[in-house]
Amino acid sequence: MSINGIGTFDAYLKATGITVLPHRYDVHREHFVNAFSKVAEGVMDRAAEEGRPLELEFCFIDAPGLNAFAATFADTDVVALHRDVIPLLVATSKGLMSHSDLFPEIATPNCVVSPRMSSGSSKEVVLGIASIDPRDLEDPLRDRMADAISGMAIWFILHHELAHIINGHTRWLRENRQLGLIVEVERPQYPVMSGMERETLEWDADASAVNNLIMMALKPVRRKEGGREWWEIPPQNSIGSIEDAIACVTSALFICAKYFSSMDDGDIRDPAPRSHPHPLMRLWAGMLTISQNIKFRTGAQHPDYLSHMFKTGIECSRAWNKLFGEMENID
Repeated sequence: MSINGIGTFDAYLKATGITVLPHRYDVHREHFVNAFSKVAEGVMDRAAEEGRPLELEFCFIDAPGLNAFAATFADTDVVALHRDVIPLLVATSKGLMSHSDLFPEIATPNCVVSPRMSSGSSKEVVLGIASIDPRDLEDPLRDRMADAISGMAIWFILHHELAHIINGHTRWLRENRQLGLIVEVERPQYPVMSGMERETLEWDADASAVNNLIMMALKPVRRKEGGREWWEIPPQNSIGSIEDAIACVTSALFICAKYFSSMDDGDIRDPAPRSHPHPLMRLWAGMLTISQNIKFRTGAQHPDYLSHMFKTGIECSRAWNKLFGEMENID
């Protein structure tokens, strides 16, 4: 369906039968609405200073599954999440952290965490026909890390969709391809475009999102010198050590990649252009982006954290297999 042919966001909602949920019907969603609003204000202020005024709306769509879209309409730009995104990522992070394979060094003395198992496969969880226990973990330290992981996963999706708008992807598609909406997981109610141009937009949005994510995690002191941004990374942050923060971001990217790959029937070895690069390729690229960003921004003042991220990926895989009862070769 051509967004150009419809015009406004309200007209698109009426034409497709998509329902927008009120922001305040859930405390977790309201928290991210408020946090995203602050990010959006900064984005709109910078856009106005650059002479390209931007109207940005954030909403939740009354539809199941792990999905999101960014769009440019005649009256506004929109970032939208499906209603299940936040509770699904919160429950999954707690489920993974219920297994000592992931962050085995984090434990409160005399606290025993009951390992959790999903009621179905990862694909069934995404489709809403299986679930994961969303309750807090018995160990407050492990529960705190679970919340940090789910928060990073949610912010990755938000920053990815926001990048499609900030980097001009949706506006370019609207003006040149009669298509101003980019959706994460293809569904009948959303327009779809495939090909090398489309994949390029996804790589660009991922790079922007991962860069924002690692800055959120590491809280570097940033300065500009000689046209280059330099980072001074403090040894501790709100998540823990530098290694803890990088492992947290890696775990968040892992969860998104695994869920998206459960809905992707494509062969990772097939080089033919698609609407999205294969999710596991995006995970590996994200890890490389983190490694190269830290090297470049610090002048190689830190060790290469790539091996640490691969170790975290193996820990995530083992916990994932136990949570979902899915067996695969991870070593």
